[in-house]
Amino acid sequence: MRISNETKHVAFPVVVREMKHFSEKLLGLLYPGRPEAVYFRARFGIHTFFMKHPIDVLVLDHDFRIVAIRHSLRPWRFFFWSFRYSRVLELPIDSIQRSGTELGDKLELIR
Repeated sequence: MRISNETKHVAFPVVVREMKHFSEKLLGLLYPGRPEAVYFRARFGIHTFFMKHPIDVLVLDHDFRIVAIRHSLRPWRFFFWSFRYSRVLELPIDSIQRSGTELGDKLELIR
């Protein structure tokens, strides 16, 4: 799966894996085979326990608009947001900055 920023007309240069099962979500970017980015649903927060490197995180609403951004979320940290949003995209560090992505931008997942 690929992801693009419809607002900025920019494609993220990463392959995205959708995580559907609890064990996949628990491992996120630690998942075996190490996808470049992961998309999943989480109700109000994530953690970066056991990660060895920081990640970028985008939280999306039901229309795939960005409602929360965290640049360079370091290992062993929590990131919480409003329980109204459940779509999460974990990306390699600096992906947000390189793409020029901002709050309110609309993303598209391309299968």
